Amino acid sequence: MTVLQLQGTKLEQKRISKPLPLVRFFLASVGLLFIVAMHYFQHNPGGSGLELSFNAAAWIPFSVAISCGLLEICRQKVWRYSRMTLLLFSCCVLLTLPVFYPNADGFAASNRLLTLWAGFLFFTSLQQFVFTHSQRQRLLWFITIAVLIEAVFGWYQFLWLTANNRFGYDIIANRPYGIFQQPNVMASFLATGLVIAAYLLARLPRYRGKWVWQHMILLAVPVLTIPLLVVLNSRTGWLGATIGSLLMLPYLYRFAAKYQQRMWGLMLLLGLALAWQVSST
Repeated sequence: MTVLQLQGTKLEQKRISKPLPLVRFFLASVGLLFIVAMHYFQHNPGGSGLELSFNAAAWIPFSVAISCGLLEICRQKVWRYSRMTLLLFSCCVLLTLPVFYPNADGFAASNRLLTLWAGFLFFTSLQQFVFTHSQRQRLLWFITIAVLIEAVFGWYQFLWLTANNRFGYDIIANRPYGIFQQPNVMASFLATGLVIAAYLLARLPRYRGKWVWQHMILLAVPVLTIPLLVVLNSRTGWLGATIGSLLMLPYLYRFAAKYQQRMWGLMLLLGLALAWQVSST
């Protein structure tokens, strides 16, 4: 048997050095984005992009997260990418090309193009870190908590706001859009949280045979989001929630315990019952 010594030579495989101090800053910025910044409200004349107050607030931690990823590339002197990175880069280039057409309005599309390429940079930054299992779960928990905050805010808009309220919410149409000021965006966000909650529930065992507070939070997601999806009357939200929930059923059947499957099904039925009750009143 031949032993080939690679350590200290050019043949040694380059690995991400440990510890990774920037991981904590990256996670903190993402947590600040989802739990605090994206829920910031300020009166605005409408519009898109940075004209909206919550977008301007969200871009601060979002930019910090991108900066952490780019700094990690410089620190490691390695750019980690995959085929998906190249595919997304090609898509971004194709979506940017129309701005060079003779009759294109580049200024009107600047906000969308900025967001497009910033999203690509965020995806690239995400690939530069080697997350532990708990850190990956934490990222998903950030999104789940954000969904719950927006769901509670949506219920507040739907049930308790009156005319001439400080949020400028239209109680006549009464389609609770949360902080997003657009019902379809709110519905898509709620549907995303519903699918993530199902995944996290399947990966969260009971502690010494007992339910923990994380279970209660995850089981509250379908009860809070499904009636809102019905109230929002968004086909995009309905389609996303239905397809996502159906695709999660095999995953729950394989990885979730029997009691978790039963409780999740019960919460889905409870959410549908509340949705029927709300829509019939």
